[in-house]
Amino acid sequence: DAILKKGTLAQKRGSCLYHQNAECRRFVFETPFTKSGRAHAKSTAEQYLRRTICTVVERFPTSEKLQPIVSEEHVDLEPIEAATKAIREKVRDLTLKAFPLEGQAKLKTLYQVLSGAVNPQVHGGVIEVAQAFLKDSVIATYKTEHVEQLQDVLIRFMDIAKKALRVARKTLEHRPTAERSTKDAAAAIEEEAKDMEFQNILEERFDALKEKMKRYFETAQTYIQRESLPEIIDEEGAAAAVAPSLVSAEANPLHAGIIEPLANNHRRVTSNTSVLEL
Repeated sequence: DAILKKGTLAQKRGSCLYHQNAECRRFVFETPFTKSGRAHAKSTAEQYLRRTICTVVERFPTSEKLQPIVSEEHVDLEPIEAATKAIREKVRDLTLKAFPLEGQAKLKTLYQVLSGAVNPQVHGGVIEVAQAFLKDSVIATYKTEHVEQLQDVLIRFMDIAKKALRVARKTLEHRPTAERSTKDAAAAIEEEAKDMEFQNILEERFDALKEKMKRYFETAQTYIQRESLPEIIDEEGAAAAVAPSLVSAEANPLHAGIIEPLANNHRRVTSNTSVLEL
């Protein structure tokens, strides 16, 4: 991927494909690795990611197809950071498929992305990430800022997945008549029935995922709150806790409707609320 310098002519002139890849002299590529030496880990909690940023002499495009690399930087991401980055990319992909910059969402393409997001067949998806980093037994081993960032992106993922499912259902129920007329009536009815069945399956999988994720959000919020409460000594020498603002309102499960406060300042999962009521 090319890294554009802020304020370059390419950025000022527009965002077409050419300008997005012009005026560049820094490029980045990523390499997965583990401490054992293998590229890919069996567990998400052991998967590291190395970002390599290369700088060449002149900005592309130039008359030369190849240029020497004058500097190289390496940034190693911890497993929780790598997982956060991967979920963030899923959020971006879902957003672009559900709300494309031009035209309307394409049902088949949207179903492909949604299926991998809320009904993964190979990897465990977001629930595997939550189990790897947000369990009671392991969450204290990670930095508070990393836990907060992961919680933030997971909430955003649940938000866009729910919106994308709504877009898919709306697209399915309002399929243009012209599209139906190009096919045999019986075949069109059969295809619509299959799509509707698949839509229902995805919505059921999302509801199940939402229920599983609630306890991990609760664990993360409790951990962030505990780690963010500095102790001060009052006039009598007793310890008093002052609660700062924990996370932004947009990324807080309390505001998202995932968990709600109790009178004793503990948190519990509510069965009658949903993720980010929209």
